[in-house]
Parts: sequence; C-alpha cells; structure tokens
Amino acid sequence: MRVGVNTLFRGRAVGMGRYTDALFALESERLPVESIAPRRSGGPWRKLLFEQLGAPRAARRMGVDLLHYPYFAAPVAATVPVIATIHDLVPLLLPAYRGSPFVRAYTFLQARACARARLILTDSAASMRDILRHLGIPAARVRVVPLGIDDRYHPRDDATVREFRRVAGLPERYIVYAGGLDVRKNVHGLLRGYARARREHDLRVDLAVTGDPDRGGPLFPAIREEVERLGIGAHVCLLGAVDDRTLPVLLAAATLAAYPSMYEGFGLPVLEAMASGVPVICSDRSALPEVAGDVALLFDPTDEGAIAAALARGVEDRQFRERAREEGVARARTFTWERTRRLTGAAYRDALGET
Repeated sequence: MRVGVNTLFRGRAVGMGRYTDALFALESERLPVESIAPRRSGGPWRKLLFEQLGAPRAARRMGVDLLHYPYFAAPVAATVPVIATIHDLVPLLLPAYRGSPFVRAYTFLQARACARARLILTDSAASMRDILRHLGIPAARVRVVPLGIDDRYHPRDDATVREFRRVAGLPERYIVYAGGLDVRKNVHGLLRGYARARREHDLRVDLAVTGDPDRGGPLFPAIREEVERLGIGAHVCLLGAVDDRTLPVLLAAATLAAYPSMYEGFGLPVLEAMASGVPVICSDRSALPEVAGDVALLFDPTDEGAIAAALARGVEDRQFRERAREEGVARARTFTWERTRRLTGAAYRDALGET
C-alpha cells in the first residue's frame, strides 16, 4: 500500500502543519506515505488548482493506492480513493469566517467534494456530529482519530520556572491564555471576565496573553484597546508571538491556563497545558469538554460572571488545583501521536478493504 499525502501545510507552525508532519511518521508503521506538494506557493486560486488538479494528477503519476488530504478539502474527481481529514467546520458554522464570495464558493465546493471521499477522518466526536449533521455523510464513512501532543510539554522543576519568570519579566503567579486571537477564541470575553474577577472576587493574579494584539482585520478584534477600556492594562501582559521552544515553559510556569473559545474541533492547547502540569479552565462548547474530560473546570463562554468565577476558583481552590495538576498530566499522556498514526493507518487499510 502506498499513500500520497497532500503536504500543502507540511512544516507550517499551525495545527494542520503539525498534523501533516505527524502523518509522515507512519513510515514507522510500515505504511509508506509519500509527499504530494505544489511546485510553488501562491494565492487561493493556485491552492484550489493544486487541490483539484495538481494533486490528483501527481497521485496518478506516482501510482499511489490512496490519496489523503489532511484538511477540509478533496478533489471532485480522482482516479484513486480519497480520504479527507476535517478538523472542524468553522467556515460553515461561524458566519464571521465565511469571508468573500470566493471563500464561500470554495467552502461549498470542498463540502461537496469531501462528501464523495471514501472516508472522512476527524479529531473528535463533537466534530463528527457536526459533519454528520451539516455535510450529510453517513456515520459509517466517518472515523474519529484524536490528535496527539508533543513530548516537549511536561512539568518543569521549580528552578526552571523561577528562572523563566525572571528572564521573561513575569510575576510569580499568572494566568496564561495561549491560543489564537481570532474572534471565535473569545479573548474579549476572557478579558471582561478577568476584569470582573478582579472587581468581584478580589483576584490578584496577572493575565498573560500570547499572540499579536495589533493584527487587526474583521476576524481579529482589537485586544490592546479592550485591555485599556477595561482598565486592566497594569495587570495584563501582552506577550506577542511565542515560539515553540518558549511556549512549553510559559505554560509550565503558569498558575492557571484559561481557554474561553466558542468553537473548537479539538482543542490541543487544553491538552498542552494539562501535560505541562497546569490546572485548566475552559469553555463548555464544542469539543472542549470531550478533550478536557472531568479534569478541567468548565464555564459558559458567553457568561462573564461564569468566566470570572472560574478564574477565581482556578487560582484559589487548592483541592481543585491539586487534582487538576495530577489528573491533567495523566489524561494528556493518553493523547499521543502514536495513537493518531495507528488509527490513521487502520483507516487507510479500511479505505482499501485491507485487514
């Protein structure tokens, strides 16, 4: 069996890039996977042409048995069976992400093309429910294949975290948000809940936020302005972009990690924080409760009072914190890329009728 993988996102520092990179360790599972990449990068039209024409032609030329698109896309016509991985249905379910007429037409095309795929892989049962409901794909053709986390996320010793805080200029105790800043991530809701926690719960722990606060655009609300409007500028650290080497220590040195997202197909940041030994509070929406299990403290992301109460409890409730640290590390360890690869390999064999 030879599997051609669309590697458009390989090597990129985004979730789809990490997922694509992980697939290539399938060679250790004795499943030869081969890269099918565009000859040169370009805009959306070039991407579409690669997905619909370039990759299928390359698959035919290479003689692969199966073609895998590791994101929400598939060719309308191909000479070999196709598997697509749909991580989430953001452009279908969230109006703010539907974009231009081109983006809407592209999403419609890919939804139709994915419906013709031999199998669909997805990261969570929550995403599977969305796929069944909105794409009309039979359940027998959808497989849940959870993602894994990298082993660089783990608890650190006291000396390491103290030195990190000193060098980074962070206080001894801080709450961390380490995720995207686009509108569905609900960072404005977190900021408002944090301000309320300071007023109503006497919370005296700073908040550290990763990502570019000045990116701008319709999908990226003004973070810096909201911090100033709420009067919490002295207590919020806007860290900017944080590299992959720094992030694990930033998490491990935190007092609490908070994830207020309105919609996630999986929620890797929740597991990364748990693996780092940090108590987690997160939204009760989409896949987050499934990923967090009964370890995280859940809250309604539309309720500022609930966010404030969760922040306060997450910092001050010693019993919750001790349990969350211990059980969080154990839970995170069950989400491995080895399992992802094993289940993906099984799906490949299933798609080809092999055992």
